[in-house]
Amino acid sequence: MLNELSEFLRPLPAHLRRLWRPDIGTQVLCVNGECYRIPKAGNTTRPFFHDHTYHPALTTESVLAVGVNGWNWADQVSEFVTFDIDAVANHTTTGLPPERLVEIVAKLMDVPDCELIRSKSGHGIHARMYFGPFPRALTHTEHAHNGARVLAWLARTTGLPLESEVDACGAIAWIYHRDTAPNGFELLKGAT
Repeated sequence: MLNELSEFLRPLPAHLRRLWRPDIGTQVLCVNGECYRIPKAGNTTRPFFHDHTYHPALTTESVLAVGVNGWNWADQVSEFVTFDIDAVANHTTTGLPPERLVEIVAKLMDVPDCELIRSKSGHGIHARMYFGPFPRALTHTEHAHNGARVLAWLARTTGLPLESEVDACGAIAWIYHRDTAPNGFELLKGAT
């Protein structure tokens, strides 16, 4: 599966393709409803993955979505974390109004370490922060805690109440989705 996944993701833009490696927490959703996670046992201190051939061929017809969480499960450290900031257009009951999303993006544009990418719909934003040095994360739960600490720092830095405005923190963020809008996953600002 790992070699097939690498080939499947090869056509992605560089800012998305570089996020995936076999040692980064990954989820593959297939059109038939099957879901594959790399690694297995991510909530334990002994995550593992055994590559196998018991999966459908990874094609644009069979794969619905591929996402990553930034957790290097092999080395048990956090490499990056993604925050999902959604517009009302994405989530009618929990999304942010367009003017609030514009305000948040404007503040995040001033944070050099923050990368901003449109969500798959093109309406929301993925804010990505890279760690350096990499903090320990023995499990994917510890990785999410590292993400929460970065989110708190980002909130203090921008003066925004991001903890209440972010949909996901340290969880899987899509880097491929077959239903991507024309401007979906567009890189708005790289991290420096």
